Amino acid sequence: MAITRKDLATHYGINQGTIRSWERRWPDLFTSSKAGFGQGQRKAYNDNDIRLIEIITRGRDAGRGLDDIGATLEAELATFTDDRMPDIAGTGEDDSSQAGALVVDDEAFRQMQLDLAAATGSYKQLESERDRLLDDLAAERDARLEAERQAARLEGQLAAQRTGFWRRLFWPWR
Repeated sequence: MAITRKDLATHYGINQGTIRSWERRWPDLFTSSKAGFGQGQRKAYNDNDIRLIEIITRGRDAGRGLDDIGATLEAELATFTDDRMPDIAGTGEDDSSQAGALVVDDEAFRQMQLDLAAATGSYKQLESERDRLLDDLAAERDARLEAERQAARLEGQLAAQRTGFWRRLFWPWR
């Protein structure tokens, strides 16, 4: 599978029409083959074209105009290094190869499983402790509210039983 215009547009976050306009603007610099193009196949871009698009998009991101980019495009292409090449999906490389995949031996894998089990156990223990503390907090809050209600009720009863000095003096029949 080769890199298509759609792959490049998706990777760089630009429209496919933008890439087409660059191809029309600098036709002598884009070297991808048009073999099979127009016969039900899509145009496949080579590394040179990807380098060009990378240089152009970096220039645009830096705020440079297309005329300014075009003036230095050939020089930048000559000094472009492959370590600056992007990793674009759909590169046509064999997807079954696991280049760059993490390889772990069996003993290290078993140790990771044990570590994961221990961490999961610790997490569950912490979670249950948190739940217990939240329940205790809710019970304390309920007890405090009930104590405040009872204190208010008793304060009302006490106020009703209190009689002031003047009331006792002038209303002794009470």
